[in-house]
Amino acid sequence: MELQQLRGFLAVAKTASITEAAQQLRLTPSSVSIQIKKLEQELGVRLFDRAKKGLILTGSGKILLEIVLPAMESLRRAEAMVKDTAGEIAGSIVIACVYDVKQYYLPLLADFAKSHKKVNLTILTGDNTEILALLTSGEADFGMARLNPPARQF
Repeated sequence: MELQQLRGFLAVAKTASITEAAQQLRLTPSSVSIQIKKLEQELGVRLFDRAKKGLILTGSGKILLEIVLPAMESLRRAEAMVKDTAGEIAGSIVIACVYDVKQYYLPLLADFAKSHKKVNLTILTGDNTEILALLTSGEADFGMARLNPPARQF
């Protein structure tokens, strides 16, 4: 299996259309069709059935999608992480902490911010409940709270 074939497979599975998948991938429909055919030949199974409303995944196609989707997401994250190491660190970091802890870490965070000018560092303060809510909702990337014992999900 080649990466380009898997990208074509995912695009067709998502759109149920070779034409739309080709547009997303900036390829011709015939090249996407060839990718799918080669993948089916290599695996020895049909991945799609034709229907009036487009292409529908077969049972084998559903199994492949279940496995390939998280793998491709991992590859995308790996690519982004590797590219990030090529240059200056950039992005946003949100840290949530209880009021009395931040004073100990502010000098370290200030040094980090000075060294990494392309990083937007945000510090949110609150009580333990607020910190957990920020972390759970995804509004904070990292949290410091005083929990004894720590909440199960953390």
